[in-house]
Amino acid sequence: MKKSKTKPKKGISNPFKGFWSTLSTLMAYLLLVVVSLYFVTDYAMTTDNSPYIQYLHLTKETAAYMHHQLTLPFCVCMVLFIMPSLLKK
Repeated sequence: MKKSKTKPKKGISNPFKGFWSTLSTLMAYLLLVVVSLYFVTDYAMTTDNSPYIQYLHLTKETAAYMHHQLTLPFCVCMVLFIMPSLLKK
């Protein structure tokens, strides 16, 4: 007697699964850049006459402005980064 090999039925597939996965990967790279800039601007705000900061031509006022402007991109990227894990069943 031969056993028939049938593939198990899968549930309804999410058509956006590939999209969310790609978006999550892209957001991971953007988060890396945003967090790096967040640390650099924080360092620029708190140090005096560092050669690294002088090389970047950052003043404390410019660093503070950049630091505060990074809050919204950080929050948006973080939400989009964790969205695929929230949508898993």
